[in-house]
Amino acid sequence: MKKHIVIVSPFAGSPRHGMVLRNYMMAREWVKQGCRVTIVASAYSHYRASQPDMKGRVLEETIDGIEYRWLWGPKYGGASNMGRVWGMLAFTLHCFFELWKWRGVDVVVCSSPHPFSVYPGYFLAKRCGAFFVYDIRDLWPLTPIMLGGYRKNHPFILLMQAAEDFACRKADLVIAVQAYAHQYLKGRGLPEDRFLPVYNGFGSDETVEKPLPDNFLSVIGKIRDKGGIIIGYTGSLGRANAMDVLIDALEYLPENINICIVGSGADKENLEERAACFGERVIFFDPIHKSQVASFLKLIDIAYVGGHCSPLYKYGASLTKLNDYMMAEKPVLYGLDDPGNAVQMSGSGLLYKPGSSQDLARAARELVGMSLEERSQLGKKGKSWVCKNRDMWKMAKNILLRLEDLGKR
Repeated sequence: MKKHIVIVSPFAGSPRHGMVLRNYMMAREWVKQGCRVTIVASAYSHYRASQPDMKGRVLEETIDGIEYRWLWGPKYGGASNMGRVWGMLAFTLHCFFELWKWRGVDVVVCSSPHPFSVYPGYFLAKRCGAFFVYDIRDLWPLTPIMLGGYRKNHPFILLMQAAEDFACRKADLVIAVQAYAHQYLKGRGLPEDRFLPVYNGFGSDETVEKPLPDNFLSVIGKIRDKGGIIIGYTGSLGRANAMDVLIDALEYLPENINICIVGSGADKENLEERAACFGERVIFFDPIHKSQVASFLKLIDIAYVGGHCSPLYKYGASLTKLNDYMMAEKPVLYGLDDPGNAVQMSGSGLLYKPGSSQDLARAARELVGMSLEERSQLGKKGKSWVCKNRDMWKMAKNILLRLEDLGKR
């Protein structure tokens, strides 16, 4: 009989709808391993490029062998804190009403960033005698405290802290993208033997690589005609991504170095205003489908990952975009102060001091000064490393093996 795994994740996406794809990738590997997998997600997420076509309060569909159960959720702006809070509350309550009748579940995985879904998820696991797993993508409430400036005694922070503490006490296993998250979580009640780092990984992607829109090719072609070098970025445009640091670095870089940014987010308008003084050296593109990302990365010279100085990163970091960059064999400018990061371990790029535009410019000049062959060798190192260390099939299998070893409490 197939093992039935239920993933409760409000922001879960798919290749059809766009990010967030961690849950989809994990589920797809479990399906390949013979499991039945159901993803329960909100029908609206500000992360997605497109939303499910809802006809009622619940929509069922199958994508790549994964059963999706979309639950109605209110629409809100990505920058609207109250809208996001309402979305969290609506999803949590809807989960209680939807999941109470479910049976025959073997593993329940509740995925962050917000931790409130652990309550209906634990309720389902308890009723079915299933393993209960808490999957941490972002450490909440620690992230909004350290990066968003929220007070520890803010009422909403206290509610999130209570939910995280509940998950740490009740989970049979806590998995996290941060390799050293257990150093923080043990203070929230998690026994160290019930922690397993599970990074954002890559899968054997069957998605056909799709071409870019014509405007991409036209704009990038003009840069190439002038002999320009392109630093590229794909992903969210929020404060945590430190895109301002990259834009400001142009002040210290030669005129032939350009920046191409693909994405959207709360900071996009501010970043466009900030970049206006550099004219056509900074180009913003709208988000593209995941199947088009590889086509974009083929056209750039150097890939960018950034962040601001924060003690949050001492627990580690694992970014999906970094896997994309490394699989595309691109040298990486890396500015997150996380120990044992993939760029450092693989030798696939150069590190700079987080938050420092001048140090970023120094690292960029060093990469640009290399020959094409030297940069190519950095890219090859990255792909080789990520193939050995970020295979989602292996990590998904390891979760199930770890649960079998631990047994039920």
